[in-house]
Amino acid sequence: MSKRCAAALAVLFVLFILPPQVEAQETSGGFTGGSIRIGYDNRTCNGALEGSIRYNSASSCGAEFCHGTAWTCPDSASGNCTQIGNVCSADDTVYIGDSPLDGQPLYATRCDHGRTWDGLKCVGDPSRECWDNCSDTVTTNIGYTTNGYDGHFNTAAIVNTDADTAVGFQNHNAPKLCRDLTVHGYSDWYMPSVYEMQLIRDAHTLIGDIDRTGYPYAYYWISAEVDSTWALTMYFKDPDGLDANIKSYGPGSTLLRCIRKPAATSSETAPTGCASVGNVCSDSTVYAGDHPNLPGTKLYVPAADQSTSIQWSSVSADTAADSNMNGAADQAWIAHNATLSQYPAMQLCENLTNNGHGDWYLPSRDELNRLYTNRAAIGGFTTGTYWSSTESSSANAQQQSFNTGTQSTSAKTTNLRVRCVRKGNFD
Repeated sequence: MSKRCAAALAVLFVLFILPPQVEAQETSGGFTGGSIRIGYDNRTCNGALEGSIRYNSASSCGAEFCHGTAWTCPDSASGNCTQIGNVCSADDTVYIGDSPLDGQPLYATRCDHGRTWDGLKCVGDPSRECWDNCSDTVTTNIGYTTNGYDGHFNTAAIVNTDADTAVGFQNHNAPKLCRDLTVHGYSDWYMPSVYEMQLIRDAHTLIGDIDRTGYPYAYYWISAEVDSTWALTMYFKDPDGLDANIKSYGPGSTLLRCIRKPAATSSETAPTGCASVGNVCSDSTVYAGDHPNLPGTKLYVPAADQSTSIQWSSVSADTAADSNMNGAADQAWIAHNATLSQYPAMQLCENLTNNGHGDWYLPSRDELNRLYTNRAAIGGFTTGTYWSSTESSSANAQQQSFNTGTQSTSAKTTNLRVRCVRKGNFD
């Protein structure tokens, strides 16, 4: 029995054998066979709810359990793979470990992209593709120092960025191969971030089908760049480790292993009735515009600020909450890797339940600027200064004046305003 199944059974014991404490759970003598009914719980999944279960009609599985920071379907789709390197019996994916961002399980394809499993081994020629469209001309701003944890977001942002300055839209080839991949019954694959790829490096002998033949092979692409010419790779020949290749060096050399994180895809449906910025949606949230780095992904905000005066943090410490683009990743890292109560602004958004949603987060620098640009249409803002999720140093974090639009830094202990945000599903 897996640890997750055991945790779920333990929760069932607490809920239904011990005296009931939660109104969302119901038993009835009218239920034949001793059946039980689990209600919906709209609280945000966090450490206090770890192991809890709920019913969610919008979920693909119906019954979800709280694991890490996300309500997750039971691991039926990847059964019998609780140890790193295990091949999951239900779908042939490989468990590579838990995400360093939020503790959610990560799975890799059985073989490198382009190869297939014949029942005994991986066969065929692997894909060796440029990171961009072999032009080396465009910076995506997905830097490895500020976007090291969330390959799902990175891949989506890169794929939505034109790869060169020629007329028309040019694809970033390697990320798009993962983005378009359908294998093992899933179509939500992406190119690993730096720290996700390090999981593969640390356990490559268990995971299998990793090319270690040496230079110029044994390089695998990562969803982060150094500049317009270079992108990160992981080298798997001794001494292995982080490296970089010219983006156009893919053909003939650089390999690709795609991964997925089931919790990365939201089960919530998008609100309706809000086609224009500032419109109030069917769920009473306000449409705030498209995400600045994910075209077509919409941002939504509550109608009013969540705080008029709150600290970013009560402590001075370096964290990984330094993405300019991805406030959700910044907050997830804090919630999973730090003491959330020491980060009041993020804790406020993490624990917020508003208009039926519990997936609010403190906007990143770029996301906050989108709110500033559309502030008049959105409404409810003052001319005060608002926190972003983006850290700038151990003592400071980035903020923006909604009077002048100036983005700057303030001491984390400064009391500023907060407007939380959520985004629609970008898969």
